[in-house]
Amino acid sequence: MVVGEDAKLSAYFFTSFTEADRILKLANQSVSASLTELKKEVNEKRKLKGEKPLTTRAEVEDEVGINPWSEARVSSVPLDFAVALASKGKLKGAYFRIAPSEEDVQDALEVDTSVDDLAEGKVPLFYLDDWEVDGKNPLYFQKAQLIKEWKKRSFKGEVMPIVKVTELFVLLASMVESTAGEEDDDLEKLVFVAPGDSVAKAKACAKKGGSEIPFKLGERIVVL
Repeated sequence: MVVGEDAKLSAYFFTSFTEADRILKLANQSVSASLTELKKEVNEKRKLKGEKPLTTRAEVEDEVGINPWSEARVSSVPLDFAVALASKGKLKGAYFRIAPSEEDVQDALEVDTSVDDLAEGKVPLFYLDDWEVDGKNPLYFQKAQLIKEWKKRSFKGEVMPIVKVTELFVLLASMVESTAGEEDDDLEKLVFVAPGDSVAKAKACAKKGGSEIPFKLGERIVVL
C-alpha cells in the first residue's frame, strides 16, 4: 500500500508479472538507498556526540528503520478478484487499482491518438474488428501479443487489419448493461487473453508462496 501524491492510500494489481517485478525492484532499491543515507546521517551525529556508530542489525533497525520491500514478493490473483476490488472505489480506507505496464499504455496512446494520457486505473485492451479465434473475439492486454497471434493464424500475403484499443472497465460496464437489458451476441463472444507468460508466472508465484494465501484483505504494509 502506498500513499500517492494525491494523499490517497492505494494498492495496485499489475496486469503482468514483469511490470509488478519492475515496480517492486524500484521500490526496494529506492527505500534501501534512503535507509543507507539515513544511517550515514545518524552515525555522523553519533560521532559528533562521541557515541559509537550503529553496527548491529538490531541497532540499525531500531534507529533507522527497516525496508518493508526487502522481504516482499510478487503474488498472483485472478483478474476477476482484482476487478471486484478496483470496482468498489474506496474500501476499508484504501483504493485498489489495476495497473498496465508502461509499454502497454504507450501502445494504447499510439493506437488512439485522440488522447494524450491514460488515467490511473484505466487498462487498455487491444483487438481487431471482426476477428474471431475459435468462435470468440479475443481482447489482449498486450498489443505485441495480438500481432503475434494474428500473424500465426493469417494467410501468406494477407494484410493485417488496424489494431484498435478499448478500455477494460468501459467494456465491463457495457457487459453489465447488456446482461441487465437486451442480450448482445458480440459481447457474449468476447474473451480476455492473458499475457503470454501469465500462467507460468502465476504457477511460479504460487509455488514460491507455498501454503501462504496470495492476498489478505485488511492486512497491509503502508509505505509513505
